[in-house]
Order: sequence, then structure tokens, then C-alpha cells
Amino acid sequence: MSELLILEGEPMVGRILEHKLRREGYEVTWLRTAGAVTPETDVALVEVDLGGDSRAWMADGAGPRVGWFAICDHDDEAGAQRAVRAGAAGVIRKPFKPTVVAAQVRTLLGVGR
Repeated sequence: MSELLILEGEPMVGRILEHKLRREGYEVTWLRTAGAVTPETDVALVEVDLGGDSRAWMADGAGPRVGWFAICDHDDEAGAQRAVRAGAAGVIRKPFKPTVVAAQVRTLLGVGR
């Protein structure tokens, strides 16, 4: 079973992602801050507004085994570009469709194997 990490400070967004991804059969850990991050995960979904700590963790090679996605507001082009430059496999723009996010995760896991 693949392990996913959600780093998202907004409760509603975190709950939606956690619920959908668990229903897809993934083991999911949802954290609201990057302080307790552990690299023992396959894919991470990271809110770009959590600050430099979360992006630094992803960019320094200690991040997830397969890859990570940035979560940002639909109009935050600068945040999306920073995340991609830091190594994000893609960007999830809020508001999002949970089924689309699940498909992105599934695709990344398929590529990483």
C-alpha cells in the first residue's frame, strides 16, 4: 500500500483530500505543519503557503520516495512556479476536484515504479 503525506493547514482541504485518498486505498497522514514531517512516504501533497520549511524539505532530497505535488490557490502563479522549480511533480490548484487529485497521485505512483 502506498503511503501519502498531506501537508495542508486548511482543515476543509485537508479533510477532503484525506477522505478521498483513503477511499482510493492509500495510507494517508495529514499534518497541518511541516514540523513533524518524516520522509517515510511515497507521495506528498504540500500547501505552498506553509512556508519555506516544507518546500526546503521537498527540495533537499529528503522528501517522499516517488515525488510531491504543490497545493496552491488558483491565482498563485508565483507559488506554483517556486514549487515546480523546487522539484514538484505538478500543481494542485484550489479549488480542485478530488477525483482529479487522486488521478494525479495514481499517475505519479505509476511513473515512479
